Amino acid sequence: MADLIQRLDSLNQGREKINKGIEASERAEQKSDTSLATSSEAKQTAEEANGKSDHTQKQLDKVVGASTIDPAVEQMKVGSDGQTVYDSPDERVRTENRNITAQLAQKSTYDTIWNLDNMGQDVKEAMTGGSVAVVGDDAVMTNNIRDKAVTVSKLAGDSVIHGKNIYERDTHDTPGFIDGTGTGELKPSETAMVADIPVKPNTQYSLFRPSDNQYSSATGYIHFLDGDKNLVSQFIAADYISGEYQDKNYFTVTTPNNTGFIRINVNMGKYDDRDELICILGDTISDEIMNAAEVSKLLDVGLHDVKTRQQVKDLENSFQVEGGNRYKYTDHFTPNTYANVDGEVKPAAGWGLATVPAKPMTDYSLWIEDGNYSGRLGAIIFLDEKQATIDFAYPASDYTNGHYKTNDYITLHTPANTSYIAVTVKGITTDTTFDYSTSFIMVQGDTLTDDTLVAKLVGYKDALILNDQSAKPYDGVKWTAVGDSLTEINLRSSKFYHEYLSDELGFTVENMGISGTGYKRRDDENLAIYQRINDVPLDSDVVTIFGSFNDLGASVPVGTASDTGTDTLAGAINTTIDNLYSILPTVPLGIISPTPWHGSNLTNPTGIHAQYVQVLEDICKRRGIPFLNLYYSSGLRPWDEEYRTLMYSKDPVGNGTHPDENGHKLIAPQFREFIKTLI
Repeated sequence: MADLIQRLDSLNQGREKINKGIEASERAEQKSDTSLATSSEAKQTAEEANGKSDHTQKQLDKVVGASTIDPAVEQMKVGSDGQTVYDSPDERVRTENRNITAQLAQKSTYDTIWNLDNMGQDVKEAMTGGSVAVVGDDAVMTNNIRDKAVTVSKLAGDSVIHGKNIYERDTHDTPGFIDGTGTGELKPSETAMVADIPVKPNTQYSLFRPSDNQYSSATGYIHFLDGDKNLVSQFIAADYISGEYQDKNYFTVTTPNNTGFIRINVNMGKYDDRDELICILGDTISDEIMNAAEVSKLLDVGLHDVKTRQQVKDLENSFQVEGGNRYKYTDHFTPNTYANVDGEVKPAAGWGLATVPAKPMTDYSLWIEDGNYSGRLGAIIFLDEKQATIDFAYPASDYTNGHYKTNDYITLHTPANTSYIAVTVKGITTDTTFDYSTSFIMVQGDTLTDDTLVAKLVGYKDALILNDQSAKPYDGVKWTAVGDSLTEINLRSSKFYHEYLSDELGFTVENMGISGTGYKRRDDENLAIYQRINDVPLDSDVVTIFGSFNDLGASVPVGTASDTGTDTLAGAINTTIDNLYSILPTVPLGIISPTPWHGSNLTNPTGIHAQYVQVLEDICKRRGIPFLNLYYSSGLRPWDEEYRTLMYSKDPVGNGTHPDENGHKLIAPQFREFIKTLI
């Protein structure tokens, strides 16, 4: 409703209402002009429609007029549904036209525009044959690519594949094996492998498997498979040998119709050719052909099979690496194979062999987790570059050289021309089953420690990497080692446990070992440990006390862990600790039990040695002092006469008390790990 001027409105209010009325009038005039234009357009459209209608009517009139004399016109009266009969063709056309117009009007009310975004995946795949992923910009994504569907050969194309080794390790490998019975079956296996190499039908290929030079049926038939890996046919490769490569035979075959893959054993027992198998187009395998085969042009650089392999080896050999476990599972592990006591590599189900690259005239230390280097391991074999036996070491237990963690390791020196060391790491015997296939350790050098297990890059080609080779983790740390003859430097050993650690870790050692002393023994000479502990240097960073069964000759009882004073051995131990803390109240302290003596019986918990160790451990528990029990875990066996000749060689005959340098080297790693917990 219009806003009229009222009697009581002010002059200004009236002016505003008049202006609004003028503006409304102008808008009405504009709408009127627009309506007039629309009306004119509508009139024009109607006139055009009327003209078309008149033309249509004239055409229909002609049809109607002819209907009485033209039989075809009668058929035109039948509707598009094939059933409805109209009075005339004119009626049919007009009626069906109205129906179609109504349907179109209904459909035109929908405002949805159909495109790929609002179609379901099933509709897209039906419309595109499943290739919708490649339609449009940015449409190819990683989730649209099937695993292993993009290969070098597909990227490169056929033009660069001739002469290329088609076989790709891991990509083409399938668990199982083909036996020599000709059944055509793939036998299940957790350790054996076949290669399913993609090929084309009616095409010539040459294959080279170096470990089986004669390609006999004993190492399995060769299968032709179709695209779904169903058997097409099979053959024995020995019948198709066509030449030699690297002084060994290769064979050439032509694939039959429908062939999609060639299947061949690559890892059966002692045969493991996953790094050496070759399959190329054509009837010849040679370095010349393979060098000319461009593997890839993805980066506009042609790589070559033979040259690349050699270049990679040269690059690896250019790096100078010290330390680290040289054994790599699964690269160096061959299942169903072992080394016998005569230095021969033999097949055996359930066994396993580690064949580790090695250098000639070099020391290597080997370790297995239970430390059992008995005859069940067979021989340790030294192999040349073709993995032929040069020499072997048996039994391995003769080469015990030290102790790592809780078990022995052995050290061997490789003969000239050595390229590999082969060791049985898995087996089944009448007594037990053992498996070191994942835990076996082999390091270069004569010492195995946590530090030597860390690989360090020290040079490239002839250039050394600049670093402080002299720096050691505990340089400048002062370690005061208190003890008896196993700590004192004397003629019983050419090198003691603390010297091994000083060389390795850099400790400065204050040696306070005196032969024949204990916590109580020789206190009449003022040499007992509880007395000498007062002389520990005040600048000590860490203190250890190692010993001592000498106390058992002090003619006093062992006592109990709560004893004080020095009338019992336990009291003397407590007094030692009290005296140390009186001068160095915060110094880290570690106590180590004596190692077993010749007369020790580790199975007797009530024996005097066991009682002494127990009270020592109880005191440490009561007082929160770290304790290393070498009585039960040193690895030393002084009761074994033959062992004493190896590890107690400088002790008087039959003594079995003082380990020599070999024995100290054996216990040094346990000292090392123990002292690391203190500082």
